Amino acid sequence: MDFDMERTVRSVGMLSLALVVAGCGGGDAESPPLPLPPVSSEALPTPVKDRLTLVLGSLKYMAYPCLRDVDGKPLSWGALDGSVPGMTPIGWNKARFHALERIYTIGDAFYFIQDAGVEQCLPPAPAGSEVFRMNSEGKIGLHIPKRTADLAIPTYQYYDRPSGFFVRPDGVYTLNILSAYADAGYELKISEWMSAVDYHRQGPAFYRYRGPSENGVYFSHTRVTPAPKAFTEQDRVRLTVVDGPPDQARLHTPHGLVTGGDGLQYFVDNGQVRSLDAQWHVRTLNLPSLQPGDVALDLDVDAQGQVHLLAYNATSDLYGWHQLGVVGPHGQRRDFAISGYGRPNVSMAVKNGVLLLAVRDDALEEKWSAIYRIAWGVQEGQTLTQAKQVLGGAEIPAVPEDYLNAPVRYRLPNVRDIHFVGNALWISVAQAVLAIEID
Repeated sequence: MDFDMERTVRSVGMLSLALVVAGCGGGDAESPPLPLPPVSSEALPTPVKDRLTLVLGSLKYMAYPCLRDVDGKPLSWGALDGSVPGMTPIGWNKARFHALERIYTIGDAFYFIQDAGVEQCLPPAPAGSEVFRMNSEGKIGLHIPKRTADLAIPTYQYYDRPSGFFVRPDGVYTLNILSAYADAGYELKISEWMSAVDYHRQGPAFYRYRGPSENGVYFSHTRVTPAPKAFTEQDRVRLTVVDGPPDQARLHTPHGLVTGGDGLQYFVDNGQVRSLDAQWHVRTLNLPSLQPGDVALDLDVDAQGQVHLLAYNATSDLYGWHQLGVVGPHGQRRDFAISGYGRPNVSMAVKNGVLLLAVRDDALEEKWSAIYRIAWGVQEGQTLTQAKQVLGGAEIPAVPEDYLNAPVRYRLPNVRDIHFVGNALWISVAQAVLAIEID
């Protein structure tokens, strides 16, 4: 049997890879990514209820947002005795990161995108972003390194930053973003007009990585969405939202990528929801549930393959939870309010008809965060769905043990992403990942 696509599922639980039967080209599928070499390792801790468990990284840096020396300069990586996962996997508790911006699960493995653009003092930002893979034994190693070997100009490294990750039978793929990042509201920090040659080299674009080395690291890459054919090297390319096949489509600030139950990739781009099909056609979706002023913020996919969208409307000052109807109801939404944040930044995770929403305040240097629970149902006589705060209380922690042992009472530090793994909610707090069992 031929297969066309392998679904990467960023969803509830440790889901197996699902395959979509070919109907749109392709050929015999190549083998999926090689697993990390078998190694003996201390088992990953099991999350429990009522307290947070460290499952990756270190909380050494979390007492303060930015540790500095006596001269006021940020401490160097070496001064913190950190360890960066490389081609030889290391233990979950030995790895050190800059900022883990996105969590994915595929089969029994975890994938983490480290974003070099995040405003974080410690450890110092790497030259480019990378994708790490951790197996079920808790060993983590480099999976996709920063793509700089073929680029002679150092400034390109800053723009080589994956914002999404997925797998197909012919290789692993990243969706790369330019100078935009979450802390800045995904606003571009470069000119919107680029030379065609720079656009081709830097993105934003989809990249395919083929043929891993014997240790499972992918080096060889090919750009899937090149500069549009109509442009020459001397022409200027505007970063904008354009639909079409690979040689016509253009991306602006793509992020929040998930794979739906229909096998399509979905992502947020410049406040809109877009999809990518098996032939690499990019389409901007006209969702019936969206209203004038709604701006798409984030996406998630549940265990049934349903894609969920979080949007915000500045006029009404309300958030909207939308179901895209990939495998279920279409065109439905629930509105709710979240208040008390100077510059809120959100991430979402959906399980069994319940939305968990992490909100961090980027107006604060510490980026204190909380997590809310929103049920799909609306109580009789009410027009808004209720948002109940379940993690990240009003008190400011003095040490990490405060929020680890009493996460309902104390604020959480700098939550970057949340992601369901079975009944546990995994929470990226920049340099570490925490987990807690959720009913």
